[in-house]
Amino acid sequence: EDGREFRVAPQAVRLGLASILARAVPFYLLLGLGSIAVIHWLSIWRLAVLLRSQGVPVSFFECARWHFVALFYTSFLPGITGGDLVKVYYLIRRYEDRKAASIVTIFVDRVIGMCALAALGGVVLVAQAGDPRLREAGTVVLTFLAASAAGGCVFYSRRVRRLLRVDRIVAQLPFSRILRKLDEAMFLFRYRKPQLAGAFVLAVACHAVGIGMNILLGMALGLDEVGLGHYFVIVPTIVILSSIPVSIGGFGWGEAMYHHFFSALARGSATDLGNRAVALSLTSKAAQILWSLPGGAVLMAGAPRPVATPAASVAPVAPEVVRDEVPERR
Repeated sequence: EDGREFRVAPQAVRLGLASILARAVPFYLLLGLGSIAVIHWLSIWRLAVLLRSQGVPVSFFECARWHFVALFYTSFLPGITGGDLVKVYYLIRRYEDRKAASIVTIFVDRVIGMCALAALGGVVLVAQAGDPRLREAGTVVLTFLAASAAGGCVFYSRRVRRLLRVDRIVAQLPFSRILRKLDEAMFLFRYRKPQLAGAFVLAVACHAVGIGMNILLGMALGLDEVGLGHYFVIVPTIVILSSIPVSIGGFGWGEAMYHHFFSALARGSATDLGNRAVALSLTSKAAQILWSLPGGAVLMAGAPRPVATPAASVAPVAPEVVRDEVPERR
């Protein structure tokens, strides 16, 4: 009445998951989902390199078979690493005289993959050090890297092993004979540096493509507030935490972390960035389930029979291991 005008600030529209997916950009969506094929190819290649370094005469095709079977089971097991147990089960059935090597190799494959992913996040985190929104995610990445480095130094250092009396402790534990075989197979990787380096490079490439997939899906789903560097820190954090077996296939737990860490990047409270991040997570998991279907076909066809490992294919033990390690363990 007194002539003054009142303007109401526009409210940001928060879209639901269905609306977000319906408005996705098809080009980026298909490109991101198609990149998953490269991720699986690099993962299979890495596992084959590590298994062969331990004297397990596995072919790329056979590694692919167990990879997709494990991926199929991952959808029904806790966490995102449950499929590793499936790989172990089938490998020790297939190569009965290389059980310790198979078990240890699957573990090392997982550790190398996680370390490569965390290393990517750590490198980018240096460039993003001034961004307070990445402080929580950065803490997770750096803590994992520090713990992994400390664990590797303790296990593979002969001096530290003698100081901590690792061999004596192993000898006094239940199932000491089995543990000793696993310990020796694990320590053998100390003399497989070229294979470990190659596996690490493949892991870096694999996870770089994986982060790129998240970037493409983010572009398709409208995560415009998220920079490229943010993905390289947040995605490794989520993958590391998703390894904790909280829920079946990581469902719910993974979406909660996507919402939490991506919401921290939002500028202002009125935003649907968290919802878009959840849509990104669900889209990625739906694609992984589709990619796991070949594993179900392998299960229906039945598992191959066990084979004896030819003597010529067994990886020779380095002389240093025999000279330095075996006498101490008697």
